[in-house]
Amino acid sequence: MKKWLLASGAIIAAASYCYFSPKPAAALIKKAFEKGLATPPPAFSDWQQRVTVQRDLSYPSRYLQHTFDIFSPNSSARTPVILWVHGGAYVGGDKRDIDIYATSLAAHGYHVVSMNYALAPTAQYPAPLHQVAELYTYLQQHYAHLLDNIIIAGDSAGAQIAAQFIITQLDTSYAERIGIPQVIQPTQLRGAILCCGPYDLQQLDTLSDHPLLAELLQRAGWAYMGKRQWKQLPRTKLASVIDYIPSTFPATFLTDGNAHTFTSHALALEKKFQTLQIPHTTVLYDEQEAQLFHEYQFMMDTPHAMQTFQALLSFLATIDKPSSHSL
Repeated sequence: MKKWLLASGAIIAAASYCYFSPKPAAALIKKAFEKGLATPPPAFSDWQQRVTVQRDLSYPSRYLQHTFDIFSPNSSARTPVILWVHGGAYVGGDKRDIDIYATSLAAHGYHVVSMNYALAPTAQYPAPLHQVAELYTYLQQHYAHLLDNIIIAGDSAGAQIAAQFIITQLDTSYAERIGIPQVIQPTQLRGAILCCGPYDLQQLDTLSDHPLLAELLQRAGWAYMGKRQWKQLPRTKLASVIDYIPSTFPATFLTDGNAHTFTSHALALEKKFQTLQIPHTTVLYDEQEAQLFHEYQFMMDTPHAMQTFQALLSFLATIDKPSSHSL
């Protein structure tokens, strides 16, 4: 009887903890992201030979996980530099998840800076935005000659962070409401790359109609925004970036899959770009053509991911400026 009571008490305590805290769900999501989703393209071994990587560099930060990697082409590089924010539902993921994609971009002549940032619930909104500013400030101090033109990029949650950070740098009133410093001159922002992001954060848990996945994303929102009723918070509305895109937003490459991902968010953001006449390249695929899941663009052994990568290179070619600088 005593063992049964102890076991029952443990189950009740665990269930209560899961109910009253987002930490168990956050840990589960983080575990799911540990190995990443990326797969290399057929030419990857050749591309690797054209790239030098500096790993686990550190930028000063008030938060944990303040490291970054630099992927540089061995030959003459182009500008702009691409600063990439990884995904992971705000509670997981790592800069290493971008290794294959960053290597592929560097092999085609671009410097890529891939950053880590503190994860929720240990650090909550808007910590990642502060860390993008901290990293950029550090890069400005050490690599200023390369930062006349920069692209802010991200995937999944990182795409939302990237888009919101860009807005803070272009809209002083918006930046002040969130408390993010303006560290980039608008003329330095050359473009954005946004892949599979939740741009309407109030609808974060609409990625799938699967009840378990929806619940996990609801808990991720709770972990990131800091309150169980996070959807009703003014700061969540501010983080739903579609409503705050300024007409000065830079040229953007936008893509998403079509299954268990944020396709509706990408379509709404594209419509906003069209309304504001913001230059953009959108890559979306019809479900009848192929079923493409969240973060499909990283699966570079598939034809649609490679087609998207080629479209991205074409987009970059329209906004880059040849340069012989190196990091």
